[in-house]
Amino acid sequence: MKRAIWATLVAGFVLTGCQTQPGTVTDVHMGVTAKHSGMTMVHSGLFDSMWVVALSGTRGNVTKYGLGTRYLSTGQGWAFFREAWSYGRKLDYKPGKEQLTGCAGGCSMIEEGGIRMTKAEFEAAARNGLEFKLVGQNRELVVKVPAKVFQAALSAK
Repeated sequence: MKRAIWATLVAGFVLTGCQTQPGTVTDVHMGVTAKHSGMTMVHSGLFDSMWVVALSGTRGNVTKYGLGTRYLSTGQGWAFFREAWSYGRKLDYKPGKEQLTGCAGGCSMIEEGGIRMTKAEFEAAARNGLEFKLVGQNRELVVKVPAKVFQAALSAK
């Protein structure tokens, strides 16, 4: 059951795509309604960037909360992010899609994942923001997600 509920949240992430504005999307076939922030850049390097989207996904009477991550890099190889930590606390991070988008003078990759959050954690992030470190086989990355990202998902229409 827990896995099916996480699928609800992941479906919300897929449904939101690269939308830059907060909103609500519904998939009638999966029975999922997802409120989301807009995709927000939280890291910008010369050859890489990290985007996030805050989500609350509902199926039936069950709502799950989380933060979707999308890491884009060119010429650096795979990061293979597998863990997320915030001030000594291991977050519930799950890797998602890892896709090679093309190669020309260096290969470009997209690595997506998600941090599952409780309602209380999500609401705390809406007040204080969330700073965390993604840890991968080949790279680590510290990002700060502003509170307004979580607030946008909570107030999405």
